[in-house]
This record gives sequence, C-alpha cells and structure tokens, in this order.
Amino acid sequence: MALVVKSFVFEDPSFHDSPTVENDEGTRQFVDQIRSPMQKKIAVIMKGSGAELGKTIVKVIRNDGTEQYEVLVDGDPQHWSVNDYGEVLLHVTENSTEKLKLLSATGEIKWTIDVSGLTVRGIALGTDYAIAFVGDKNVRFYSTADGSLVNEVVTNAIRLRGPFLCSYDGYWGVCNGDTMEETAVFVSADGSHVRWGPGERAGPHTTDAYASLVGTAQGYIIFRSGENMELGDSDDRVWVAPSGDYAMLVRNQQIELYSIWKTGYALVSTTPFADGQSGCIWADLSFYGKYALILHNTNDVCVYDLKNATYKDKLHNPLGSRPVIVCAD
Repeated sequence: MALVVKSFVFEDPSFHDSPTVENDEGTRQFVDQIRSPMQKKIAVIMKGSGAELGKTIVKVIRNDGTEQYEVLVDGDPQHWSVNDYGEVLLHVTENSTEKLKLLSATGEIKWTIDVSGLTVRGIALGTDYAIAFVGDKNVRFYSTADGSLVNEVVTNAIRLRGPFLCSYDGYWGVCNGDTMEETAVFVSADGSHVRWGPGERAGPHTTDAYASLVGTAQGYIIFRSGENMELGDSDDRVWVAPSGDYAMLVRNQQIELYSIWKTGYALVSTTPFADGQSGCIWADLSFYGKYALILHNTNDVCVYDLKNATYKDKLHNPLGSRPVIVCAD
C-alpha cells in the first residue's frame, strides 16, 4: 500500500479541493510531521525501505503549502526538529554510531556531530541554537552556524523527558523534568535553568514562540518567570498559541479560547464542534489564536474560526497523523 503525504492550504472559508504538495511515497514509512516554533515551516519525517533502507526522508513545506525541499539523509531517525528557516535537526543512528545532523534551508548537510556514548533524550532546533537534551540532567546548546558547542548546562531536573520544545531562536529550551512528577524545566543557552510547576500536572504539551510559557497536558499554564495558572480541570490539555497571548481548551464537545497573561485569563469565545464530530486526538492553534485545527475521533481534520466561534471546513486524514498549522492569522 502506497503512503501518500499531502499538504493542504486553507483559505477562508474552505480548504483547497486538491493538495499543493502530494507525493506517492511507495514503500516509505511515515514517522511524524512537525512545525517550527513560529509556524513558518512544516517538516515531514519518513523512513525508507528497499533501496532507501537505513535512510531518513525529510520533506520541508513552506507556510503557503508549497514544498521547500525533499532530501534523503543517511541514518535511521531517532529524534527530529525544524526551525523557522526550514533547517532540520536530526538525531540518527548510522553504522553503529549516533549523530546529530543539521540540514540547511535547502536540504544540504550543514554539519554533523558524533554523539555516540551520550544518551540523547531529545532535541530541539531554533534559528541560532540546536539543543540536545542528554542523560538525566544535561542540556547541550550548539551553534546552528557551525555546530560548535556553546554551552552544556547541568539542570536541577530528576530526569529529562519529552516533549522537547524550544523558543524560535533556540535560546530557551523546555521539557519535562521528573520521573514521577511532571514538572516543566526551562533552560537557556547562557546557563540559566529553572524548574517550575505544580507537581503531577505540569508536563509541557505546547509552548509559545519565546518559550516563556508552556501549555501543559493537564490543566496548567506555566510562565518561565514562575507564575502558574490553572486553566480548566486536572484532565484538560492546554494548547498555547505561539504568540503567547492565547490558549485553548478542547472539552465537552467544544473549544474554549482564552486570552492569557501572567496574572489571569479571560474567556474570549466558545466554539461548538462541527456536526458529527467528537473527541480530540490532536490539535493546533494558529499564531494569534484565530484558527484551531482539530483532529477528531473520526480522523476528520476540522478547522474552526475561534475569534468568530464558527466551524469552517474539514478534510479526512486516513493516516490519523497529528495536524499542524503554519498560519499567520
């Protein structure tokens, strides 16, 4: 069965009838699709088989839905991240070694670092810094220009765990920091590091573009400066817009959009699910919080205009892969 990766463009009020990027990937295995911190680029990660066995296929898509490049990279993918230029950081295993590889904005190998012997938990990529979360406590910041090690920070985490996120420039990274209690750990390239969060309900789920706050998997928004805001209930996921000005909850067959700040929040709108839709497998929120993309239990991807509390359009996603937005509102 052929795998088909598609990129659609939504222009209010509807999705285009046909995708702007569509490739018959033959026997390739879809792994993931991710977006950059400020929603400029999407990267699709695939694994090859046959003649492409042991290689990683990377496809980068611009925010107008067109393809920026597609390349094959030696090695099996372990972790991956994309920045707003369309550069992609890969952690791969290759010939019994582990490597970090940074692809340029045109798909060439910009630099390679051998990380064999390190336990790489995860990676994140900004425009200035590439981040490797290693071992239980250590975070390495590399220059995206030449791969030189800028700093290695020993955090106060018990154990670094994903998801692994960063600011648009990569100066700040954020991840889970505990085994039993999911506390968010913020760490910067200059060595600053703080561990914030109300224990079991603080694991990062999404982050804003500046990594100053995170939306958590269970009912909290956490600011890097230490403020904690409970939003929703203990089992609610909080999604943060990259601007850092809005957050949303998806619950009770509806989407709640909130304006947020360090000392409080205000409900902006409540948007009901489209007819026939239920549940939320994954979601994404546009830069200034206007649009939400929801993957429902039907594997339909629905787009909602939250500022006007309306359902706009849908398309079916037979892969069931998580939807991501690249959108400037």
